[in-house]
Amino acid sequence: MTQYRSDSFGRRPMGLGIGHDGVLLMRVAETLYVPWSAIRRVEPDTTEPRRGIDELPLIRLRVDPSRVTASDGMRVPATVTVAPAMLKTHPQVVWSALREFHDSPAARAALGTPAGQRTFDDLCASAPAD
Repeated sequence: MTQYRSDSFGRRPMGLGIGHDGVLLMRVAETLYVPWSAIRRVEPDTTEPRRGIDELPLIRLRVDPSRVTASDGMRVPATVTVAPAMLKTHPQVVWSALREFHDSPAARAALGTPAGQRTFDDLCASAPAD
């Protein structure tokens, strides 16, 4: 569930990767690797509406910061925020995927197979991106 963003070094991926071992959150300034075992809860939230901008969906991952790896070496807070509105995939798909894979080791294991990955890719592609 990524898109590409141009910067001074070319185009780089930004977004969210979900795998059988964990979640990869690629941001402008850092990349976070969050193992599934580090995620305590997956919670829905929204941004505050301000100056003509509607509220946007957010997903909060409550994590064990000591188990999360940040590319910049900085300390990770106990809450990691995912902004699904910045992804190509519909926010409900992102929420559902994070909840399902967090709650189900069997579902995570399927991600490690070609058939499981195709199923997940098809789910992401079938949802509207509005």
